[in-house]
Amino acid sequence: SRSAKLSAGVERRLARQLDGSLGLAYRFADIEDRKRRERFALLSLPGRLAYDGSDDLFDPTRGGRVAVELAPYWDTLGLGSHFAKGRLVASAYWPVWNRPRLVLAGRAAVGSIGGAVRSAVPADERFYAGGGGSVRGVPFQKAGPLDRRGDPVGGRSVLEFSTEVRVALTGTIGLVAFLDAGNAF
Repeated sequence: SRSAKLSAGVERRLARQLDGSLGLAYRFADIEDRKRRERFALLSLPGRLAYDGSDDLFDPTRGGRVAVELAPYWDTLGLGSHFAKGRLVASAYWPVWNRPRLVLAGRAAVGSIGGAVRSAVPADERFYAGGGGSVRGVPFQKAGPLDRRGDPVGGRSVLEFSTEVRVALTGTIGLVAFLDAGNAF
């Protein structure tokens, strides 16, 4: 994929732990697949609402976070493609012990694209799952639909779950055991 994007937005603190943003973006993409070449010129209005009730931005031990993203898209090349993409991500943190510090953490994410079939959505706007930050232990973007060659094609929906047990042995050394599940559909 080769693309150029121009975007502008406004982000505001709406309340003590609540941020919101709204923007306008225009992106031209030339996407080449083994089978075909696609060109998209997408106009979008991305919006985001995020609550952060955790105790630390980088190493939370209690509280939680929730973020909702929604963006309608219109293809301006006259192909008639338009769709909306939404995603909800929630995380929670529960302290169990202080010495050694033991924290249970959980994360869930759900996303969906509506208004268009998968082939009408640019490949780099589809949902993918697998790899770090998604379903760890599964190769990058391989938890979802694959073509005959085993390459990911992306999906119109995604569902991810993660649980962790975090143990801080020292101020700089810790261990994490995790269990992840998820897929793009």
